[in-house]
Amino acid sequence: HDKWLCMMTPRLKLLRELLAEDGVICINIDDIEVARLVNLMDEIFREENKEEIICWRRRHNQPNDKSKAISKVAEFIVVYAKNLEYLKTRKAFQGLPLTGDFSNPDNDPKGDWASKPWKSGSNQTGTSYRIITSTGKVLDEEWLGTEETYKKYLKEGRMYFPRGGDGFPRKKYYKFEREEEGQCAHNFWGHEDFGSNQEASEEIKTLGIEFDNPKPVRLIKSLLNIFSQKDSIILDSFSGSGTTGHAVIDLNKVEDGSNRKFILVQMTEATEKEPDKNICKDITRERIKRAIEKYDYDSGFQYLRVGQPLDAETLLKGKLPEYKTFAKYVYYLCTGENLKEEKKISEKKFFIGTFGKQAIYLIYKQDYEALTRMALNLELAEKIIADQTDKKRIVYAPACFLDEEYMEANQIEFVSIPYNLFQRKNQ
Repeated sequence: HDKWLCMMTPRLKLLRELLAEDGVICINIDDIEVARLVNLMDEIFREENKEEIICWRRRHNQPNDKSKAISKVAEFIVVYAKNLEYLKTRKAFQGLPLTGDFSNPDNDPKGDWASKPWKSGSNQTGTSYRIITSTGKVLDEEWLGTEETYKKYLKEGRMYFPRGGDGFPRKKYYKFEREEEGQCAHNFWGHEDFGSNQEASEEIKTLGIEFDNPKPVRLIKSLLNIFSQKDSIILDSFSGSGTTGHAVIDLNKVEDGSNRKFILVQMTEATEKEPDKNICKDITRERIKRAIEKYDYDSGFQYLRVGQPLDAETLLKGKLPEYKTFAKYVYYLCTGENLKEEKKISEKKFFIGTFGKQAIYLIYKQDYEALTRMALNLELAEKIIADQTDKKRIVYAPACFLDEEYMEANQIEFVSIPYNLFQRKNQ
């Protein structure tokens, strides 16, 4: 358990930072670690931001395991918000059957309806006034709404008096209204409404893919229906067979004006026995690709591989990076965005790229000895000024031999490459 906690803690902290203020995290987990996960989530997300723990029946059949008194057919989905107060996306769920005994005994032109008491209960605060029933009986009680509201509902035909018009009034709510509003989801999700592992296996088999214990598209679509908006970005950091991506593009197709985007993250899970194993490429990517083709989704995706991380610490651990690799890292540090036009990188001109009204340069070589002698001097500055005449120049270099007055006059900003980066050869 301690290894599992050490693995999960930094990931959950990072995922919380990635969430929007009204964002939600949903974690599917079995009974073995659910208690520890909830404790961990209470610590990282705070207990007051717990939305609910959903029990999902993942199997539609009843296993007959003679070694156990109780067979396992369910898993849990732990749901927390980054900030429950800002959670604007909670809404009634359109896919659940409505609760309520709907009928139309009085031939109401608005159709089937159900009703609830207008009289306040013993633990409810009400408003006192007199109501006269359709038979003339006077009722002097506390009611759930004001007298003005009661008269409005009475005029609209929303008030129903049972027992031949002699009973306490009840407020009607119509079936068509509830269908438009949707039904608030509960925390037990049966396989009939939300799918099962068996259903999920059949879904990916139709695409020519096999994967152990996949999640059904219906399950993920249900979570998206409740907790996301039409333009949300959905991140699945353990994407497995890619069900989340499939659910997003399916929801975009059936829901008008929906333009959700997804980011799927998955390791290759290669081992010594299976060095060529690549779940991300062969399962996750392939499933989304085939789903788009088979179901004619008006959608697409990019398949990217994460490169080696570059930061001050990792740069000092091995050999210096190539110019192009380091240039892309510097561009991201400077702008917060990835460089799109890599072809424009020029080691000869020390040019990386532009960003708005800025031109970014890097004076650097993949050589420790050369780096100790490199600097932004007058000769290089004049070449840089001539290269980009209408932009501010941001120049990354090991050192600078220009005075502040010259740099200010020529719109040059110097940023130092850490000196310990090229001192390493002497260590």
